[in-house]
Amino acid sequence: MRSEERAGIIAAILLFTWGTLVTEPLHIFTNLIFAYIDSGIAKLSLSSAGKAGAVVTIVIAAALVLGFMLLSRTEAVKYMPCAFVMITTIGYVSKCIVSRHYTLSSTIAVSAALLAIGVVYILHLKSVVLWIADAYILSLGMHILTGAFFIPLKGINKVLDKIFYITLRQHGNLMKPFAGFLHIPAPAWGFFFTVLLLLPSAYYAFSRKKG
Repeated sequence: MRSEERAGIIAAILLFTWGTLVTEPLHIFTNLIFAYIDSGIAKLSLSSAGKAGAVVTIVIAAALVLGFMLLSRTEAVKYMPCAFVMITTIGYVSKCIVSRHYTLSSTIAVSAALLAIGVVYILHLKSVVLWIADAYILSLGMHILTGAFFIPLKGINKVLDKIFYITLRQHGNLMKPFAGFLHIPAPAWGFFFTVLLLLPSAYYAFSRKKG
């Protein structure tokens, strides 16, 4: 299967499962990355609660998606899933130790991800490695899309709030500072930034390893 077809299938799966427990390891991973971004921009006296900070946050996240996508065009893609799972595990365990609290569902999800990645590498399932790498890469894009578009959109009225289950396991309105800016609603700003910033990653999803 061509890389762009694989990425398209994974993106569609993420779109329909992002609000469920199935993608919990990816939620933990993306939340960890965004927490690091927030800490980083705070040192620049910026906050994602402000317009400049919100833009910088999304730009950095989109740059990471692009960087990972470019890296997946090289032989490094073989090791990316292992690295992503280890980052997720270390980040989650560290958070549990610091807060002295853990969530059973998240713990099970992280453990399942560790077990699954171990089986994949032991059995040398090369094609599966490519799918997992893309799932983690595209999960960052899904976090941006959800936080910048779906969460602001569901806040418009209670009907949409009930429909958009995609937002159930993710919190944080990335476009809140832009609500009403230039008389344009936050979801419109979010859609604009998401499409603009993720287009380069979509372009480089082509012509990578088949699998």
